[in-house]
Amino acid sequence: KRHGADLEPRLIKKSDLVVCNSNDFVKSAKKYNANSFYIGNGVDLKLFNCDVSHDIPEQLKTLKQPIIGYVGALSSLRLDLDLIVQVATAMPECNFVLIGKEDKEFSKSILHEMKNVHFLGKIDKKNIPSYVQYFTVCINPQLLNEITIGNFPLKIVEYLAMGKPVVAKSPNTMKEVFSEYTYLADDALEFTNLIKKALSEDNSVKHSERISFAKSFSWDKVVSLLDESIKSSTNNNSTLI
Repeated sequence: KRHGADLEPRLIKKSDLVVCNSNDFVKSAKKYNANSFYIGNGVDLKLFNCDVSHDIPEQLKTLKQPIIGYVGALSSLRLDLDLIVQVATAMPECNFVLIGKEDKEFSKSILHEMKNVHFLGKIDKKNIPSYVQYFTVCINPQLLNEITIGNFPLKIVEYLAMGKPVVAKSPNTMKEVFSEYTYLADDALEFTNLIKKALSEDNSVKHSERISFAKSFSWDKVVSLLDESIKSSTNNNSTLI
């Protein structure tokens, strides 16, 4: 906020090549440098591998299905706290599991008083797949603001790599990249209805399609696109940012 608005354009202008993980960032970068390219994002497909069978984590053993899960920082700057409250209230038959470090707004929210909402705290990345494997539906209830509107939510690829149905709010990258393989909502009512839809129509075919799609976000693919971007640049002695 203090320096980025001034320094970022200056850094982009003086670089020979700029690579971005969302098309929104490419559009922004191209205002200052024509050699700006989209290379996407990579997921650890060895870690998020649905063929690996995990024991159910102790924290999930007492919870009845369906389990609706979120993994990531619980930040009120990025997540729609009110939406989560409304959805969890509308679906008392579901257990909502939230994994990640909470900010002050989340830690003092009414969610902590709800019997079907469970905060598990921050969990080591290597253990996350064992939790996601036992989620029935995964969610990403992002706020749509200047922080989130153009970002690439890597957790979506991780969810899909585990074959899980995903319900999310719809920033630009979700619409452009993930709309065919996820359920995208604009408000709490639609979010609730889409979770119900995801629960009712999930099957092995959709499971396989999600996994196949997620594999297109391998780090090999990202490196390949980076290589193509470098070759497309007018100067092979590039400074990369």
